Amino acid sequence: MKTFPLHITTISLFFFILFDNGCEHPGLTNLQYQFAESNSVIILNPFAVHNFPVDTAKIDTAFVSVDTLVLTISYRGGYTKHQFAVYSDSGFFESDPVQSDIWLSHQANGDIGKTVITQTLQFDMSPLKRLYQKEYYNDGIHGTIILDIHEPGSNDITTFVYYTF
Repeated sequence: MKTFPLHITTISLFFFILFDNGCEHPGLTNLQYQFAESNSVIILNPFAVHNFPVDTAKIDTAFVSVDTLVLTISYRGGYTKHQFAVYSDSGFFESDPVQSDIWLSHQANGDIGKTVITQTLQFDMSPLKRLYQKEYYNDGIHGTIILDIHEPGSNDITTFVYYTF
């Protein structure tokens, strides 16, 4: 029986996980959520395990301008760089207009600072618009999605906004 060194087996397992990741963001796996930061919404496979970072952050305001979701948030920190991303499933809730859950992810990188920081984040929502147009055979010009936005770690909807295009 032929055996392989442990490092080759580990590398092979890493590449299997990397390329069979259960989400539609190239190279992003459940094991790599903590390193993900994107300026575009990341569309997940609805069957993927959602274990992205959920360090505390409060959404103060939310609105959409053209294809950009703008969030003003506040969190505690001050010692290290914080990372943020937004995620959505690749499916919609049937209503009129349709709805989509949007989860804000926050990676504080172990920052235990006490300073309250307010920051404005911007995320490109056009990947979600393209998914909507594909799913509903839209004319490519018009549509509306209600974005049900969740603060990190919350299953409750914090706020919602209309994304009209």
